[in-house]
Amino acid sequence: MQNIAMITSEPTIASVTELAINVNTNSFMDTFNTDGSLLRLREILEFVQILTVTAKKIVQEAILAATQETTITGTREAINQESITLEFLTDISSDCKNILRYLTYALIGTDALVLEQLSLKSVQSPSQSLQIQFLITVVRQIQRLAVPLLKNPDIVTELDSYFANIISRIDDQDPLRIRNNQSQGLAKLAEEWLAEDIEDPNEQEETWNYLRNALNNGTLSHRPIPA
Repeated sequence: MQNIAMITSEPTIASVTELAINVNTNSFMDTFNTDGSLLRLREILEFVQILTVTAKKIVQEAILAATQETTITGTREAINQESITLEFLTDISSDCKNILRYLTYALIGTDALVLEQLSLKSVQSPSQSLQIQFLITVVRQIQRLAVPLLKNPDIVTELDSYFANIISRIDDQDPLRIRNNQSQGLAKLAEEWLAEDIEDPNEQEETWNYLRNALNNGTLSHRPIPA
């Protein structure tokens, strides 16, 4: 009962997680069955205990399903397929186990802010779009496998929102999305600039045509435009 005493005096993510993994759930509930909210905690503790045993299997199945789901078409994508290497899959496996761990932290604390501390090795270095989207596919497969382990619809909705948070953060690292955002921002800036009155409208029109052609042809650099 030492872990339970520690939690009641000064609850922390580490202590609650240790309880979830090491302390018998029924014993915990029999001792502290004084609040209806503990029914929620009980289900989460059971969920954590299941994940402790099955996390590796869930991640492996998710990666296999993502591999089967990923479609490679065209020469450029075929070349990019080489980015799905053994090293990258190893990083994804480690990252996904970490994702499951942080999801339990968020559920136990009812707080999505803890997800901001989640660091993913597989997207730290410059990644190709295929790598980012493959990781997203794996995370969605994990979601498909993990969510049915819960019965309470409110907890399911909460967990789904945490998955959406993580997927959105990963997707923001997609170089194609970054480029599209840059292009849209530059196009808007150019349109606003074109609408202004300047001394030489012809020069302005020439510059706008250059920007438009560069955007359409995808020849603009990711580097900031120098002043």
